Amino acid sequence: TSVLVVYDCEKVNKSQVVKSLEEILNAVIDECKGLKKRQEINRMAVCSGVVAMAAVGDFLFPWLMPINLALIIFTAFPIFKDAWAAIRKRQIKVDMLDATVILLCLLGNQIFAAAFMIWIVTIAKSMLDRTSDESKKLLSQIFSSAPRFAWINKDGIDVQCPVDKLMPGDEIIVYPGEIVPVDGVIASGDAMIDQHSLTGESAPVEKKAGDKVFASTMSIAGKIVVRVEEVGENTQASKIVQIIEQSVNHKTKVHSIGERLADKMVLPTLGLAAVGSAFTGFGGILAIVNCD
Repeated sequence: TSVLVVYDCEKVNKSQVVKSLEEILNAVIDECKGLKKRQEINRMAVCSGVVAMAAVGDFLFPWLMPINLALIIFTAFPIFKDAWAAIRKRQIKVDMLDATVILLCLLGNQIFAAAFMIWIVTIAKSMLDRTSDESKKLLSQIFSSAPRFAWINKDGIDVQCPVDKLMPGDEIIVYPGEIVPVDGVIASGDAMIDQHSLTGESAPVEKKAGDKVFASTMSIAGKIVVRVEEVGENTQASKIVQIIEQSVNHKTKVHSIGERLADKMVLPTLGLAAVGSAFTGFGGILAIVNCD
């Protein structure tokens, strides 16, 4: 999708237009994230309520069973959906065992056990999603302020140039209070550079001609001319963002081992349940499959 924006250059400049578009886009993204979070909270609240109602129905008011049954089927739909997706792909996944446990609990009239199983699975998925979202949010706060334009001197006049148009060897001007948009070497001038977002240093560092500066760091004081070395995805800041984004989406070794073990235990668990049924009946099946 592309958008053509027509503006009056006498009233606003390009950087103001881009900033306004960024604010609109960020507002839309925040609204979508807020909607997702509200849906997650609502689902957790519904699952918690269903567990409470199932407990009351099982132990005090059996006449609530039809209502609880309908609520359990509703809240279990995402689990059944994941299990069906695994079946269609001809994969043995732990989602299939979760769905089997819930179905067997319902068949055995164990309404509370089924509701509790759904609640536990929902909590686990919610924790994973929130951890990932918080990591991405922190990452965005650190590196989202990279400027899109840089100052260059043309015929004695400082003019703005899109950062993505800069080439190695070009010289840009960084004024006090501005974020350095590229990786480069100071050609002239000196400045105090705050680079805590990149290096973790608590105090600004003095930089002079010949010293390197990096994108996403800020000039606190002093005007410098920077000779461009790396731009865009080749800067150190961008490489750090790429690594962190990959690590946020990449499962840890322990997590991966745990998932593989859980998937491998599906068939043995069902096999043990079948053996258990020969000795203890349907109750034995429920006890064994719930061990996952």
